[in-house]
Amino acid sequence: MTILIEKPILLAVTGPIYAGKRAYVEYISGRLSCTEVYSLSAFAAFDSKMSSGHVINSENKAEIREYMNTMRHLYGNAYFVKSLKLDKIVNRSVVFVRSLKNATEIEYFRSIGGIVVGIDASKEVRYKRSQMEEPLKGYSFDYFKELETSEFPDLDKCLALSNFIITNEEVDFKRSPSKFYLGPCSDMLNHLSGKFPYFDSDKNDFDPVFIERVNNEDKIKLF
Repeated sequence: MTILIEKPILLAVTGPIYAGKRAYVEYISGRLSCTEVYSLSAFAAFDSKMSSGHVINSENKAEIREYMNTMRHLYGNAYFVKSLKLDKIVNRSVVFVRSLKNATEIEYFRSIGGIVVGIDASKEVRYKRSQMEEPLKGYSFDYFKELETSEFPDLDKCLALSNFIITNEEVDFKRSPSKFYLGPCSDMLNHLSGKFPYFDSDKNDFDPVFIERVNNEDKIKLF
């Protein structure tokens, strides 16, 4: 069977450090087939190599942040998200972008039909999470707050521009993600599963409603 997807649903996340953005994207995208995930920091490392030949280690957050700030200053705050050419992507059900960090990026993303999910949590909870793993383990709470302010000065505006916000106050939420993610996102997943394959990781199979549609039609045009 040929399944034609002319235009993917565009989703992006925004929110402070250690809020759970990466885990959210991994959990939801893992349940949907034909999903593409873009990390703006990883793309910045690629962009640096292609544009200037300078290779940046994608794990070097300070160097990545400096390069991104420079390019945004030169070419506008939406430079990286525009460079992804999201409006040209086809044959993907969902495209995730992780993560938007300024208001201009979010405004542009929403202008092309994207949906922005804000992931938030209190500073105290996020600091506790940061102390459970590298690279911030052992650093003080004051240092954590300073780092966040310097890395994400536009946080409040970004959250205000989000289509909806999920508050994640579980310190060790990664052990049982369904409580945090499936609850607030069940309506979204139910909606998306009517448009393209929805993978139930608990049953290790695709949604039977979608399978029935594939079996009954020669070609499904989703959009």
